[in-house]
Amino acid sequence: MSDKITFRLWPPYTEKIQEMADAAKLKPNQFARLATISVADGGLLNVAARMQRIEDELIRLRQDLKSGDPRKDDS
Repeated sequence: MSDKITFRLWPPYTEKIQEMADAAKLKPNQFARLATISVADGGLLNVAARMQRIEDELIRLRQDLKSGDPRKDDS
């Protein structure tokens, strides 16, 4: 079983992926990988919502990294 999958897309799709990847602050290949995984997991109609959750989580992780360990107990 191969662990590498490659495919070509028609330019309007590559442009759309680039736009969406930029909005999510991801590389196009990272965005395409996440979208493919989402579809394979049965979320064909939910890709936009899942990508929004992923983007939100990335933002939280970046904020946590800037402010320190989020698991630290302040009490």
